[in-house]
Amino acid sequence: MAYACGTLRMRNVEAISAVQVNEFLAKRAAARQWIERSLGVQLGEDLCKEFRSGIVLCHLCRLIDERSVPVIHEIDSHPFKLKENVFFFLGACEDFGVPKHRLFRVTDLEQNRVVPVVMCIESLADIAVKQLNFVTPFPDMAKLASEVNEGKLSREEVQQLRMQLASLKEATSGRNVPRVASGVLKMKIALLAGGQNKVDFAKYEKGYARFQALYRAHKTRERYFKLVRDVAYRDKVAHELLQTERDYCANLLACTEVYQAVLESKKLVSQEEMQTLFGNIKEVYAANCPLLQSLEDRVAHWYPQQSLGDIMLTIGAFAEAYVKYVVNLAQSIKLSTRLAENDKFSQFVKTCKEDPRVRQLDLQAFLIMPVQRVPRYVLLVQDLFKHTWQEHQDYERLKEALSTIRELGKALNDKKRDAENQATLRELDSQLTGKHCPALLKEGKILVRAGTFTVKKYEIHVVLLSDMVILGKASKKKIKAKNCIPLGQVDFKCGNTNDSGYLMAVLQTGKKKPILCVPVAPADGNAWVADLVAAKQKIAPAPQAAAPAEPKLSAEETLLQKSQEDALCKTTPSGSCAVLSPRVSQRSSSKHFGRSPSPSPSPSQSPPPASSPAPSPRSPRSSVPTQPPAPPTPEPSKPDVEGPSIDNVCPGSLNELGREIFAFDKLKYKPAGVENASLEVCGHSPLRHH
Repeated sequence: MAYACGTLRMRNVEAISAVQVNEFLAKRAAARQWIERSLGVQLGEDLCKEFRSGIVLCHLCRLIDERSVPVIHEIDSHPFKLKENVFFFLGACEDFGVPKHRLFRVTDLEQNRVVPVVMCIESLADIAVKQLNFVTPFPDMAKLASEVNEGKLSREEVQQLRMQLASLKEATSGRNVPRVASGVLKMKIALLAGGQNKVDFAKYEKGYARFQALYRAHKTRERYFKLVRDVAYRDKVAHELLQTERDYCANLLACTEVYQAVLESKKLVSQEEMQTLFGNIKEVYAANCPLLQSLEDRVAHWYPQQSLGDIMLTIGAFAEAYVKYVVNLAQSIKLSTRLAENDKFSQFVKTCKEDPRVRQLDLQAFLIMPVQRVPRYVLLVQDLFKHTWQEHQDYERLKEALSTIRELGKALNDKKRDAENQATLRELDSQLTGKHCPALLKEGKILVRAGTFTVKKYEIHVVLLSDMVILGKASKKKIKAKNCIPLGQVDFKCGNTNDSGYLMAVLQTGKKKPILCVPVAPADGNAWVADLVAAKQKIAPAPQAAAPAEPKLSAEETLLQKSQEDALCKTTPSGSCAVLSPRVSQRSSSKHFGRSPSPSPSPSQSPPPASSPAPSPRSPRSSVPTQPPAPPTPEPSKPDVEGPSIDNVCPGSLNELGREIFAFDKLKYKPAGVENASLEVCGHSPLRHH
């Protein structure tokens, strides 16, 4: 067996040509140049020696994505820590999408197997440039092919390269091979060997057991190094969360002590403007102080099993303070922009920037920090949750905290959008004039899109709201509303014309010609049409749910109903009524759809019996009357009951039989627990089975 494997390996090595060796040498030179240009370093000739510590590889991954590697151990670290750098690089490559058959092993660096290392870097470069928008392109190997030559290498080096190229892994099919029972495997081996007596199964079983032990050890090492990477990530994210929370609280404090306090003491703005400018930023700072203190205490005693999920769950209590701040933010930014045009206020801001606590940040940079902090919470907690294994005690709490913070971020975005919409509507309402001017500040009204177009030296304003379209004309810094059309009666059409170019036409229901045509760019016209369609879909009534299908009866239930109907027909004389099952009643109603109801019995015919002895539940046929008795005395109808009573519709023993079999509800005449049941009167004709 060993001889056969060696012979096969030699055949593969002989199949590697000199052209393939030269192509690899060009790839190696290109990989070296790509790393040197990206990192700005100079690498030696032996790439395996340069990459053995993993420092260069980890810095390369961090250049592609800053968060791809949790930590980089320096050169003076323990050799085991340096080996972790290589595992961090391989984990980052797998996250980037490098195929598994292109990943090298740590032992390849130790044994100077440069071929799989170069192939891995080539795949990483291809993904980084094409998919991750990495700025440094991979060098052209065609230009480098002339610079490298197989003749510059010794015979032993060329033979080593050929052996490594011959042992490269190919991409697998990706299909999962089902597990095979031991008995089936033995039969296959016996068939391949030509007979069961020619196979030493004890020898093979020892080999399989050895192979399984090696595979389990390999998977255990993979899980261990993944766990090491996750532990390093959790440590990094925890300290990053603490540091960013420190900076955030320090910035809020600087804003209140430097900008707000000094501005209030100098009285450059009114008290109302102060409230609009800063809102409840002090309340936001007070809400975050307990969170910072909890993080300080927890991260100071950090270890792999430490938890942060319970602390991050408290962020949900910030909702009221943050929502209040976000609602006021649009007015605050607008006021700060207007105040920046004042010379005294500009000088005040310039003086505040000299304070070291402000760090040369403008006032608006501080005002938007609370809005930016919540999305940062989402990213940090998501990164922490991603690298927390399911057996960890913090897994479920982090999952719940991530959901809570995402809901808070969504609520803040909705409130911010509503506040900006109300501010824009308020400004638009102050500009609209004319008798067609609608009330824009109603609750629920949303500004979808607004635009100004020039038509024959006139400025035409088109305003698309959530329920109407306003067409107006500019008049003395105002907008005079000329037409207000409900959203369901308006449509936009865009097209190219020979004389006027690309136009957007505003159409109204009931009018043959467009009421307005304005020139637009094709992209803007398509955007107007798409926004109108989306606005109409939001106000369209929701489709009604389909009626539930009638439950299908089993064969036993169908035979039971048929037997009950047969018993009922035999006990019912001609001219009396019959109680049908829900399914039969439905078929009768569908067959006589559109016809007049059955005529009532004429006076000349025999009236139905008034009363008869109640039938026994076990023998209902014995209670059928032989002679028609006197007509019954009608009972007075009750005003609160729909239709006639059961006693008026079902006479005598038939009434009792219907109660016994179908358990009628006296008010609605439906069998208990059955929908769409009905009580049908069939006149004088005998009952027909459909």
